Amino acid sequence: MFKKVLMIGAMFSTAISAPVYAKHLTPADTPFTATGYVTLSKPGVGTVTCLLTLNGKTNPDLGLPPPHVNHTDGAVIYGGTNTGPTPCPAITVGPGVVSYDSISMDWVLNPTDVYLAGNKMCEGEVHFTVDAGVITFDSDIDAPASFPGTCHVTGELVTDPEIDEVD
Repeated sequence: MFKKVLMIGAMFSTAISAPVYAKHLTPADTPFTATGYVTLSKPGVGTVTCLLTLNGKTNPDLGLPPPHVNHTDGAVIYGGTNTGPTPCPAITVGPGVVSYDSISMDWVLNPTDVYLAGNKMCEGEVHFTVDAGVITFDSDIDAPASFPGTCHVTGELVTDPEIDEVD
């Protein structure tokens, strides 16, 4: 009997200390744009600040009980374009998947492929935070062998409609 009580107590304490839900995005199943100034630095390109617009959609509702209604586990980014001084209009962002990384405790866009006039100049992933509709990042992105030199990107993008991180 004592062993059963001890096992039940151990299971109960484990359940209390473990988080029930990971970080989510809300609202679910929602098309959005994310727009803001981004600074990109890359050997051979230099440093340039562009106005980036990403288009995406949050994933479907996870179907969780209250208070987690209308929550989702990520998003899809369809791609992005830039405006601003040369070479901004020639810089584009390819499609990628947004998911939460419970180890680094931030969101990740993977892959993050950045192109200059159709030539891939950055490939990898970008880690970022989401707070009250603002996506913030300061990240290095690897380079393909055909276009050496790590890319460094920093910026803040405002989502429309507001996409937010929730527990």
